[in-house]
Amino acid sequence: MYEQAFTQFKEVLESELKRKNFSVNFIFKISGNHMEIQIPGYSGSHYEICFRQEYDELALHFQSTLNANMNRLNVLIPHISEMENMTGRKIKSGKLESKDWKRIWIEEPKTDLTTDTIRGYAIIMANFILSSYPYLQKAYFN
Repeated sequence: MYEQAFTQFKEVLESELKRKNFSVNFIFKISGNHMEIQIPGYSGSHYEICFRQEYDELALHFQSTLNANMNRLNVLIPHISEMENMTGRKIKSGKLESKDWKRIWIEEPKTDLTTDTIRGYAIIMANFILSSYPYLQKAYFN
C-alpha cells in the first residue's frame, strides 16, 4: 500500500542529502506502514518514517537496552531546539511503544500522500538527519 510513497521518499531523501554533501550508506527496510533508515555501525538506532493512524511520524528511534537508549537520548535532548530550527518543525522526545525504547520525532498531521507531501517529508527528514547525525555520532563514539 505504501510502496510507491516509500520509493519516492527514498529517492528524494538520497538526492537531498547528496545535494547537501552528506554521504552515508543507509539501508532501507520497509515493513507495512513504516520504513527504517538504518545506518551501518549504529546498531540499536535508526531513522524512520511511519504512517501511523493518528499522524505521520519522522523519527530517530533508539531500540536497544534501556540504559543505552537513555544515554543516546540524553545526548540529543539538549540539541532539540537546534534541530527544530533546521527542520522548521516541533520535535518531541520520549518513549516508544516498548517501555525501554526511546525516540525523538516529528508529528505531521494526516493528509493525502501526494507527491508533494512525500517530497516535503523527505526534505524534512533530510534536515532532521543533518541536524541530529553529529549528536548521534557523539552518542555512539564519545
